[in-house]
Amino acid sequence: MTMRVSLERWGRNTLARLLGMLAPIRKMDPRDVRPLLSRPSAKILIIRPHQGLGDLLLATPTFRAIKAAYPSLEIHFLADTYNVVAIRDNPRLNKVWVWDKKRMQNPFHFWSFLRALRAERFTIAFPLASHIPSFTSYWLARFSGAKIVWAYDSSPFYGEATWSRHLANVELKNRPETDPEWVKFMELFRPLLRTSTTE
Repeated sequence: MTMRVSLERWGRNTLARLLGMLAPIRKMDPRDVRPLLSRPSAKILIIRPHQGLGDLLLATPTFRAIKAAYPSLEIHFLADTYNVVAIRDNPRLNKVWVWDKKRMQNPFHFWSFLRALRAERFTIAFPLASHIPSFTSYWLARFSGAKIVWAYDSSPFYGEATWSRHLANVELKNRPETDPEWVKFMELFRPLLRTSTTE
């Protein structure tokens, strides 16, 4: 079992490194990203296909904060077949995408899904993480075609996961494990908000 886990971790790190080599990313200062969201065509994708319903509900105040800061911004969310019910009818989301793991085993459906994501021309993609990041979220952010991938540093997890190093343009310092989930969700977006309020 331990060997299997080690191989999975090695495989994810290797895949992240390979993707980074094939399509190198440019690291960016968060302060240089914020003006991009004020553009009329700005659009973001928030990704969390593997998240419990309760935790995902705790992320919904971030939608309000982002929309208050950038009223014209389009907000898309990528959920999965299980947790989509938590955010499907949220009025601040312009579109909800559903990652159906079983259907994605069909190569045609998988590539059609990725092509549809890339056609949106997202400004920023955010792998949303509470205390346990999802590799799927990181590589989907990279493959979404977004100009910028904005994420927490993944190195504190899984024996130093290198995903953010190779797949994210902006890496934010990870939050302490003692932080509640809703705090970690909000702090991911805080540098992009025009004010410190979440009202």
